[in-house]
Parts: sequence; C-alpha cells; structure tokens
Amino acid sequence: MEKRWLSSVPGESAERFWCADSTKVTHAEVGRDGALPLSYSQQRLWFLAQLDEDSTNYNIPLGWRLQGRLDRVAWRRSLDRLFARHEALRCTFVAGEDDPQVQILSGDRGLPVVEHDLRDRPEAQAALLDLCQEEARTPFDLAREPLIRGRLIRLADEEHVFLLTQHHIVSDGWSLGGAGARAQQPLPRV
Repeated sequence: MEKRWLSSVPGESAERFWCADSTKVTHAEVGRDGALPLSYSQQRLWFLAQLDEDSTNYNIPLGWRLQGRLDRVAWRRSLDRLFARHEALRCTFVAGEDDPQVQILSGDRGLPVVEHDLRDRPEAQAALLDLCQEEARTPFDLAREPLIRGRLIRLADEEHVFLLTQHHIVSDGWSLGGAGARAQQPLPRV
C-alpha cells in the first residue's frame, strides 16, 4: 500500500497525516467571511520578516531563458490567469489586532511584471547580470504587494530572460521542485 502525505487545510494546524487511499480524500472549503489566520510556517516567516523588513533571505528567485518568437500577449495572459487562479500567490500578510492575518488580493490585477529591453545595449550581458542581482536582492513588503513578481528582459528579437521571484511565505521548494524539471523535459505525446 502506497502512503501519501496530506497537508492540513490552510489556516489550521500544520500537522501532516498519512493517507493510504487518496481517492477518498475531500478538500474542505475555508470560509472567506472573516480574517484568515496564518499557518505555523507562515507565522514563523512573518515574525522573522518583522525583525528584518529589508531581508531577502526568503526570496526564491528563478530564471528561464526563452528562445524563439515570444507571443507576449498570450504569455502575459497565461501569467495573469495563473496569478488569478492561485490564491496563495495573491496573499499578503498584515498585523491584526491580536495576530497576523492573511489578506487576499484581487486576481484582476494580474501578475506584476517589469519589462526591460537590452537589445541596443553594448554590454547587454553585464546589464542582464545586474538586473538578475537586483531582482534577487529586492525585498518584498509582506503587507502591501503581491509576494510574487516577474521581469521580462529582452536581449534580442527572439531571445528573452524571464525572472520570477517569490517570497517563501507563499511558496516553497516542494511546490517548485518539479517546475524546473518539468520545464526541461518535453511534454508527452497526446
């Protein structure tokens, strides 16, 4: 019998449970009428952020080199739909009267992406490196802004670099673990 991990419902205990048959598992809806509490891990990260607001220790920077013609409208639409669909990416974390609380931003605002055009820059690779370092070293404001952001850097007509930075409070290595590996592998035939 294969054992599988199940995480608890967000906002409740961060305990994990074994589940022998995942087909019988149902997900419970968490109401949105009142304040949403932070999970234990989110509480820890929020507390650490209060001690050092300018810290980038919990930034998760990722980067992809995109080669070929980029349909920027379709690409942008895809990112915005991803942002709208995943509530966790739209969370901010504010100080409540007693405890910190989760606030969920509207999905209509879209994923924040800054664009840079380096096509005419003589030192484009050096500028690219500077932008990568700047992105990784820019802290997040946990209470005010989306805790995920992107940069699209155009090096040539058919060469771009996409940087995506997330704060660990809304994402973790386990969630991202397969993203890079899956992006490297060709999709199966249908």
